[in-house]
Amino acid sequence: MVIIYHCYFRFLDTHYVDNVNMPIIFKYGYLSVELFFIISGFVISLTLTKCTSFTEFIKKRFVRLIPGMVMCSAITFLLISLFDNNNFFASSKSVLNLVISNAFISLILLNSILPINVSYIDGAY
Repeated sequence: MVIIYHCYFRFLDTHYVDNVNMPIIFKYGYLSVELFFIISGFVISLTLTKCTSFTEFIKKRFVRLIPGMVMCSAITFLLISLFDNNNFFASSKSVLNLVISNAFISLILLNSILPINVSYIDGAY
């Protein structure tokens, strides 16, 4: 539901989304985000109780999250590079932006110190 809701917001009606006219299956997708954060809180708490140190916790989080992040961003990059012939997502085709999307660094900070303008490959990143 989170993915469908974000896609509806981002790609089907980029200027204005009227919640009244939104299909019912998409309309309450924003609630899935809250549910996701609640579940994440429980999962993080359970992981903390099973770890013997903060370093072990960080390693477990890294192993759990980074492979999926890298894989999803690579798939996004590949699909957009192959199928976006009209350049709707031109910034998504930049390898530098792909790397930036996986760096977890603020774009405001990066654009203030770099001589070029960078962005994430997709708003979700």
